[in-house]
Amino acid sequence: MPFHPESLPYPSASSTARAPWNPVRELKPVHRRIIEWHTEGMSYSRIVYALRREDARRYSNRQLRRICESPKGQEYASLYSAQLNGGIPALVDAGAKHAPEALHHELTILRNPLTADRHRLAAAADLMDRVGPPKISRQETPNAQPTMIVVQLTASQLSQFVMPPTVIDAEVVELLEPPSSADDQ
Repeated sequence: MPFHPESLPYPSASSTARAPWNPVRELKPVHRRIIEWHTEGMSYSRIVYALRREDARRYSNRQLRRICESPKGQEYASLYSAQLNGGIPALVDAGAKHAPEALHHELTILRNPLTADRHRLAAAADLMDRVGPPKISRQETPNAQPTMIVVQLTASQLSQFVMPPTVIDAEVVELLEPPSSADDQ
């Protein structure tokens, strides 16, 4: 019977300290393989068929979805995806290769009069963000040099800083309490 991802061991609130979760060690090998296949683009139905052929295990599409969408499954999928695609620089390179196609698609949406106004406006806003003038909030302002302020003090003004602070004598006076509504009767 498959091991449900929600019953995987989570860090407990007990007094025993546990090491941080290691997805390679705590996920079963079959779960890791399922997540890897799904990250590589294999559909759930193909994964079900491959598991039946390999291990004679019976998983449903719903069970596979729960495994892949569990927090641990998503974390492992993220780690595996980064390794598979060569990390962030490779992902940025792959995205840059599709930039001209994305620009053409947005221009097509923008120029189509049958497209809803909100979609055309969103495409226009996205184009302006990508290639238009920078927004005021994103512009860098040059750092102004500090301004020197010169204050000229007379001798009498300067002597006020040297003198000890003035002491004010105060006397505590008790005030009479206002009569309460119970005393009025």
